[in-house]
Amino acid sequence: MKQLLIIFSLLGVLFSCKKENPSKIDIQGKRYYPLEIGHWIEFEVDSITLNDFYSPPKIDTSSSFMKLEVADSFRDNTGQLAFKMTFSWRSSDTMPWKVNNVFTVTDEGNSLHAVEQNLRLIKLVFPISQSAYWFGDSFFHPTQENDFMGADTFRYDQMHVPMQINGLSFDSVVSVVSSNENLIEKNAYIERYVAGIGLVYSKKLHLEKQNISGDWENGFDIEYRVIDYKKD
Repeated sequence: MKQLLIIFSLLGVLFSCKKENPSKIDIQGKRYYPLEIGHWIEFEVDSITLNDFYSPPKIDTSSSFMKLEVADSFRDNTGQLAFKMTFSWRSSDTMPWKVNNVFTVTDEGNSLHAVEQNLRLIKLVFPISQSAYWFGDSFFHPTQENDFMGADTFRYDQMHVPMQINGLSFDSVVSVVSSNENLIEKNAYIERYVAGIGLVYSKKLHLEKQNISGDWENGFDIEYRVIDYKKD
């Protein structure tokens, strides 16, 4: 499950130059990450991990189910209203949910911050705009384990467009994307959010190799696809 905890850690801080009418856009933009206690989204998850400790590198695949829920709210040590978010896991749809990760989200006005494993991350920035972009290492010091997180620039791609995801139709979707590749490393990041629902799709990929002519040796490829969510 260690790889599943990594996937939310590719984020950063807003640098936006375009000036827009703030109030209407901010309110509409924040609908893409509803912070209402009891709100939930369920996903089916497929993951592939490569481990170069073995020769040849070991490849593991797994499928599971995850549930993201706004569990509670509280005031943090600065007085800021924070929302407790839980990620629950189960191996099949007949098994009970077991919480395996807890993090918090706060509305900082022009962005939504998530604090997970003592790392402060930025999930979305406002207003949602083609000119908005942010970096992964803005609020934490890169280490060997998370250095790739800050290597890329994150930006909005498709904005407020209809889309089908995993057989479900949605009226208004926003995509956050990033990609970076060289001869020995490849990173890709996609998250899609739906107005009034939240995160509905996530793909995180990080691959490494020592020999530029060889196959990928180490890393992960994890994909979340929505299967159900709380209806208003």
